[in-house]
Amino acid sequence: MQPSQSPSATLQASQVLSYCYGIMIAVIVVGGLVLTFYATSDAMAMQRVESKPVAQLAEIVGTLKSGIRPRQGRPHDRVIAATLALGKGQDEIPQRIDALAVAGSVSDSPFESAAQIALQQLGPVTHDHLDKLLQSNESEDVTKAIVCIRLLGREAARFVPKLVEMVDSGDPTITRLGVFALQDMGPDAVTAVESFKEVIHALDFNAQIMVCKAVVGIGRDAAPLADHLAQIFEQGIPSSRSWAGIALGAIGPIENFDTAKMLGSRIDAAVHVEKVRALQGLALMGDEATSQIDLIKAAMDQPESRIRPEAAYAYYRVTGQTEAAVQTLVQLLSSKNQREVALDQLKRMGAAAKMAIPAVSDLLSHEHVGVREQAVLVLGSMGSAAAEKIDAIQKLESDPDPLLRQAVQESIAAIKNDANERSDSIIP
Repeated sequence: MQPSQSPSATLQASQVLSYCYGIMIAVIVVGGLVLTFYATSDAMAMQRVESKPVAQLAEIVGTLKSGIRPRQGRPHDRVIAATLALGKGQDEIPQRIDALAVAGSVSDSPFESAAQIALQQLGPVTHDHLDKLLQSNESEDVTKAIVCIRLLGREAARFVPKLVEMVDSGDPTITRLGVFALQDMGPDAVTAVESFKEVIHALDFNAQIMVCKAVVGIGRDAAPLADHLAQIFEQGIPSSRSWAGIALGAIGPIENFDTAKMLGSRIDAAVHVEKVRALQGLALMGDEATSQIDLIKAAMDQPESRIRPEAAYAYYRVTGQTEAAVQTLVQLLSSKNQREVALDQLKRMGAAAKMAIPAVSDLLSHEHVGVREQAVLVLGSMGSAAAEKIDAIQKLESDPDPLLRQAVQESIAAIKNDANERSDSIIP
């Protein structure tokens, strides 16, 4: 016969069992709270947006038509997430394009950037519908097409002949739309050069700036426009003449016009934007602007917000030397007013600025999401030189900000692709 347990032993066993049950309940409650928090978090909310059907995504983006532009926070991220999601699919293309044209019309904004990413992800599948919109008798349809073609850039090069026809139309509104879409076509816009010659002086200064942007992409093959640009450079208002200077820098030295000297003379201009764009023009000239190196070097010490980083990049482009330029740009990363431009110049330098990797990596934990995003993109531009930072970049892939998550994907892919290409190139 087994001896019975004492009352104290029974009580102790009961207490242990109660304690275990208590722990289990606590685990369930805490787990539930964690799941609830995640389900209501910004990251989860954005994932829910991204999984919606095209019609609902278009409706979310369509709220921008009201003229209300949500700033940072969940409403802002919701529109960005919906815009990016419209680039992931091959169905319902007309509805996707209509919505992306809305976001793409919000100039110089995260919405425009997201629309560009989405359109470039869709790529050639958009072309047939864009053709239909261009041939429409409705000005609204044509405008939608023009907005999307401009954001597609060189991926929409097949539309260049039609855009040149628009520039030649004789209708100021149609001409302006054609110029607008051509400004980001790069070298593919070269066939528009003769048409630009015919209209450039009849255009308003904003459209002249668009022509200048197209010339920057075309480069030296835009030389037939040089005399016209020189005239605007000498006689235009500050905005158009400063862009004409950049365009002349892209074309390079021309007869009867010392481009480098004229750009150098504007580094000390009274108007800040003229100083900045003079340096941008000299950067495009590269070693053909060597005569202005002393002025460029002096500008690297100027305190004005955009002058130093632009001068540092111009110094690199003109001399081919990286150390002084990178040191200056790294110093500016601690400046709230100059950080953005400094990061932009480091991104343009790519792997040549690899000395800056430690300083840029420190910004991956910056409090402002825009700074984190820029830092990610800069590291991505450096390719395999930033391979050791992939783990640090990946930590941001669950960030609630959709554009930052997109930047993480792009940068990691760029780093890995560059590493693979370099690995393949050394195989005997």
